[in-house]
Amino acid sequence: MQLMRESQPATEQGKESEMSAIDTAIRDAKQFVGGEWVDAADGSTFEDRDPYTGDVVAEVPAGSREDARRAVEAAAAEFAEWSKTPPAVRQGVLLEAADVLAREGVQAEVVDPRTLKPLDVETIAASVQKTGHLLIVEEGWGFAGLGAQIAHSVSGAAFDYLDGPIVRVTGEDVPMPYTRPLEDAAIPDSARVVKAVKDMLHRSS
Repeated sequence: MQLMRESQPATEQGKESEMSAIDTAIRDAKQFVGGEWVDAADGSTFEDRDPYTGDVVAEVPAGSREDARRAVEAAAAEFAEWSKTPPAVRQGVLLEAADVLAREGVQAEVVDPRTLKPLDVETIAASVQKTGHLLIVEEGWGFAGLGAQIAHSVSGAAFDYLDGPIVRVTGEDVPMPYTRPLEDAAIPDSARVVKAVKDMLHRSS
């Protein structure tokens, strides 16, 4: 079902038309329950209200509320399990690069911000104060990437402590390949991180 609509003036008629489209989508909705798609509860709904105005935004099938709660709990449980994963697994590339650099006399500090919004700028800025440098590693594309926002935020908070430009190591500017060898070649690895640090510090390989 396609709900993408051309923009229209914010008139009452436009709002009513948009709400009609949402209502139709809800009536036609199906739910993923017990491993299969089933029709949404027919005729049994609850009102979804705007938390600020109290206005009724839509009527949602009653069965969706329980399914949504279960989905949120499952996502929370998955995140909790992920959070127990040892950092060496989540940050394997960076910690491997840090070990290589340590053997060559370069002490690198690895910071995992965990979330991008909110972004823990204070922790990253504190690391910059200690090291004088910042290397941002991300698997996404470089252009308009999340690392650019991190660089912008940190440069505003810790500019006086930087001894050089902020450097980014990103994924290659290509569509993400499907095969494992090509995918590995498209995203940063420890060798690229080590080289970037050496270049940043003007050290020879």
